[in-house]
Amino acid sequence: MAESWLVLDAFGDARGGDAVRRALRARAEGLGASLEMLRLDAMSIAPCRGCFGCWTRTPGVCAVDDAARNITAALAQADVLIVLTPIVFGGYAPALKAAVDRGVLPTLLPHFQRLHGRTRHFARYEKTPAFVAIGLLPGACADMEQLFAGVAARNAANLLSPFHASAVAYAPMTQESVEAVVAGALDFGKESMPASSRRIVLLHGSPRKKHSVSDGFAAYAGKTLNAAGAEVESFDLLGAAQDEEAFTELAAAVDAADGVWLFSPLYADQLPGHTQAALTRLLAWRKEVPPRRSQRFSAVINCGFPESVNNDAALAMCRLFAQQAGFAWLGGCGVGGSGFYEGRSLEALGWFGRRARAAIERKAELFVAARMPDIAASVDIAAPCPVPAWLYLLFAEWGWKKALGGKNGARDSHARPYARQAT
Repeated sequence: MAESWLVLDAFGDARGGDAVRRALRARAEGLGASLEMLRLDAMSIAPCRGCFGCWTRTPGVCAVDDAARNITAALAQADVLIVLTPIVFGGYAPALKAAVDRGVLPTLLPHFQRLHGRTRHFARYEKTPAFVAIGLLPGACADMEQLFAGVAARNAANLLSPFHASAVAYAPMTQESVEAVVAGALDFGKESMPASSRRIVLLHGSPRKKHSVSDGFAAYAGKTLNAAGAEVESFDLLGAAQDEEAFTELAAAVDAADGVWLFSPLYADQLPGHTQAALTRLLAWRKEVPPRRSQRFSAVINCGFPESVNNDAALAMCRLFAQQAGFAWLGGCGVGGSGFYEGRSLEALGWFGRRARAAIERKAELFVAARMPDIAASVDIAAPCPVPAWLYLLFAEWGWKKALGGKNGARDSHARPYARQAT
């Protein structure tokens, strides 16, 4: 029996909408699916009253008698629900939102259950449809696309859909490109972009040439990405900030990458000056040469104090850079007690390095994920100092005293060479 596809079309006369419709019809025909397309601009649907009459007074049927009842009836029979919408504030257009509010709610029961750590409703019918959301934008916008993917994932979870997908088409796309977007969204369970085709650029923000904590974290990230099949390329931001040829090479690599991952120490509560200089130049570059597709960005910032919260301002700066430069922000990692990691690989630290390794591994998964990660997964992760703060500070004091020692005796750590002279 052919699959039944129900399409809620909120494109209206938006530019690019017809290309998506043609691609969808061709895909349905090629797969032998039955397609019912409801043009929401031709339907009269009142706003949801929030009365829950569809759960209490007329169970399974909206209390308001208009076209929304037709949507509910069709949805109860569909194998796949496909929504088409211009992306508005990262979510659905008002016409689609009204249709979802009114048409979908009656297919659920008021009773609650716990699934995967969250509260959900029970489904009213034995079979629930797969869910596909296809958005439309004038051009690439990582923030909007990431939020749209998160909204679609949440809707699918609330619908208890067995499969879900989301995709975004751009108005200027060719018909062939739109067809690829639609085909990728409808290939349930298949990787739209396997990890083996991912290209990730690692940016090294430490000015130290070797054995820096940031380089150690970047090395572990590179191994994790390589193990997932991704291609990794590394660049030194100090060199990029000082050399025009090095910066041009970095910028070209970033343009071709699927994701960019920054690793940097914390200097005076912010990113180091040369790191900020390189990112500033990269932002200007991307303003002149806008990204042609969605790209992902994250950062791992480490500080010498034991409290990882000290990295929060620098991570916020990275988030704002990602937003302005057109990247999807995957959330960052703030690592405290960086002195503990000095000169040792994360693998060699064993149990003590578990939190930093876990944080890096979680972000690596977002870089190689086939589809845009849900915004709920894009939060900052704190990796506190591996040992109690008092012990870390004790060893730190010992380390400073050792470093002050010299061939001619210990140097004075309290020296005041620029003290004001008494008159």
